[in-house]
Amino acid sequence: MELRGKNCIVTGSGRGIGRAIALSLARDGAFVVVNGRKREDEAKETLRLVRDAGGDGTLVMADVSTRDGCRKVVDAVPGILHVLVNNAGLGLYSPFRDLKDEAIVRQVNVNFLSALYCTQEALAKMREGVVANLSSITGLMPSPGLSVYGAMKAALISLTKTLAVELAPIRVNAVAPGVVSTKMGESLLDILGEGWERRNTLTGRVVDPEEVADAVKFLIRNDSITGEVLTLDGGTTLVGRLTRGERP
Repeated sequence: MELRGKNCIVTGSGRGIGRAIALSLARDGAFVVVNGRKREDEAKETLRLVRDAGGDGTLVMADVSTRDGCRKVVDAVPGILHVLVNNAGLGLYSPFRDLKDEAIVRQVNVNFLSALYCTQEALAKMREGVVANLSSITGLMPSPGLSVYGAMKAALISLTKTLAVELAPIRVNAVAPGVVSTKMGESLLDILGEGWERRNTLTGRVVDPEEVADAVKFLIRNDSITGEVLTLDGGTTLVGRLTRGERP
């Protein structure tokens, strides 16, 4: 799919990975619906950068962990929707024994229901096109302290594969990043300990948000790929682990 003139949604695009994806699509001339929930200043900055990058767009402040929020975002698309990027995510580190109900429900809603609701609502404006889901390697490997986050990212992988079959010719794919150099990633690295990336990747570093954006755009542009999960983790799933301590 060529992106010039196409209408795209990127949920959770006020900063981090979502902003990088929005800007990547804008550089190819796309119209991008930028979405944020609370930090309107950050979302407005993303929209400004989208326009500076050669694209156009609009801003919708809405909580996409609710159906009403997803409907509001989809309604902002001017006509046919070509690309939906379900990026909104929330990882709250906690030992399983100590998980509180609020943290459980919030992570289920943001990491899984947002993608489910937004995809359902998007079907009113999408006959062909692409859905790209942001999963995580926590959905592929044990990740102590991130049990609910990982479970929802695994559920998103399952949903991706099922919808690729059920919604065809709409293509549905997922990207599963490792630790990314965002605010959430930096918080996780503080927990995992100094030097974690040297011990638990093959590349010796964490992933850049722009690399995730490149992977998403690759899946969007290649019309032969559907039902796939692209792992982008520097080899963590091969040799590392998302926990404290030395690699055995």
